[in-house]
Amino acid sequence: FDNHSYVWVVTGVGTLQNSNLNNATILWADTGVASIKVTASNAECGSDTFTQAVQVAPAVGLNEANGLSGVTLYPNPTVGEVFVTGNTTQKQVLVQVFNNTLQLVYSQTVEAAQGNINTSFNTTHLSNGLYFVKIGNGSKYGVYKLVVLK
Repeated sequence: FDNHSYVWVVTGVGTLQNSNLNNATILWADTGVASIKVTASNAECGSDTFTQAVQVAPAVGLNEANGLSGVTLYPNPTVGEVFVTGNTTQKQVLVQVFNNTLQLVYSQTVEAAQGNINTSFNTTHLSNGLYFVKIGNGSKYGVYKLVVLK
């Protein structure tokens, strides 16, 4: 007889919406730090708890007010070189790559010739995982997801 249960608890900037044996749905109300704790219980083996801290990053997307349009990162997922193309109203843009704990792992200033962004960067020094690519200048920027798989 397999009698088991899971109890999910979310603290910080997230709110638990619903959960089942395998998944939990969390609403992220803001950026910042959250903690997710799951306790698995089994009538025969007792219980075990796992806790994970989560850094919630700014929403990923493109706001046309940022002076960018048509920005593409490819290939995505990537195993090496990433190409960045798009249009901007800015003369130069800063391309920054952040890991999943929001540490800056790469930065490059790119001249936007006639409003076009056309550059690339290498990811071979990065570990597998999700990265955030911030493209822009000053308060006008867009943030894009990039997955590195080797």
